Amino acid sequence: MDFVLGLQRTCSYEILGGYQSIAANIVGCDTYFDASNVDASADAVASLLNGVGARVIDDTSLEFTIQQSQPTFTTILAMWVA
Repeated sequence: MDFVLGLQRTCSYEILGGYQSIAANIVGCDTYFDASNVDASADAVASLLNGVGARVIDDTSLEFTIQQSQPTFTTILAMWVA
């Protein structure tokens, strides 16, 4: 769960960190990051957050949904900012 929360934080428009672009290939990351440009309700923002393509499968497995094939994806996940 901590890994998913970390990724959601990387994609967060509230944090506005400089590293969101490394996760741009993950489904929903850019949309959630761009939520600062939308006057959205709390439910709409929660929906965007839940749309980020990362989920916990079990205690030792994560699943990421990416927009397109990316050979460097596992390398990016190993970076300290991901």
